[in-house]
Amino acid sequence: MINTIHKYDLIVIGAGSAGLSVGFFMQKAGFKILMISRKDEEIGGDCLNDGCIPSKALIHVARTAYAAKTASRFGLTVTGKVDIKKAMHYVYSRQEIIREHEDAKALRKRGITVALGEAKFINKNQVEVAGEIYEANKIVIATGSLPIKLKIPGTELIKYYDNKSIFHIDELPDRLLIIGGGPIGIEMAQAFTRLGSKVTVVDMLNRILLHDEESVVEILYKKLQQEGIKFYLEAATESFSSPNEAVLKLKNGESATVAFDAVFVGIGRKLELDSLELKHAGIAVKEKNIVINKYLQLRTKIFLFVETLQVI
Repeated sequence: MINTIHKYDLIVIGAGSAGLSVGFFMQKAGFKILMISRKDEEIGGDCLNDGCIPSKALIHVARTAYAAKTASRFGLTVTGKVDIKKAMHYVYSRQEIIREHEDAKALRKRGITVALGEAKFINKNQVEVAGEIYEANKIVIATGSLPIKLKIPGTELIKYYDNKSIFHIDELPDRLLIIGGGPIGIEMAQAFTRLGSKVTVVDMLNRILLHDEESVVEILYKKLQQEGIKFYLEAATESFSSPNEAVLKLKNGESATVAFDAVFVGIGRKLELDSLELKHAGIAVKEKNIVINKYLQLRTKIFLFVETLQVI
């Protein structure tokens, strides 16, 4: 039996920020678009599900809690502990506002065809999803990235969070250890400090937020310390000696221990490409990266491939 081949002008694999931007624009320009997402609930990508939207909603809650706690200078004394379940309920409610416009039903209403399932290349201009074959002159790969997992001795013992799981936390940790001083780690450090956790940040570099303006970062660094965050810079987390203790290697060669109740890991991102079977499309992959030019493009006779990293 020969499967029917469904033909489109453009296929977009991945329905996160990059994929939706391309798909929406090209559909408005009059092209016939197919959008592929593994699951309906993954439409919106990291931004909606695990990044921008939930993190900013949580930051809003944390800012409100912090303002209440520091209102004593105006004669108002506030006591009590943040109910993290209620805080997360607020986060979810903000996500649902966006999700009304970023799910399969909403995309189809806009005239975009949606296929749900794992996309696999058959050849350079065809992909298979859930047993159906789709063909297009142009295909955009916008499958994003995943958080890199921490792999050190004792990791299996701890309560472990990253940006895929932190927004499903149901208990506010009294002590939170954050490994990684990049944007994700620093966002969560300030948010959880303001929510009431005692936060410690560990990073192997000599400063936080390496890619940001140093003079601005220095001001922020001092502010975060004033809010109660403790930093170990130029330090490596070597192991977890128990479910509540980390062993650090400091820059002077000495060791230190940090007590915690939970660990948030933000040590970088990795591409998610293996399931695409890119070899069938003749796409070169080196060290688990698509080989691209300086414009993040790979061009063949009729294809444009775009690989995108989500930044939170």
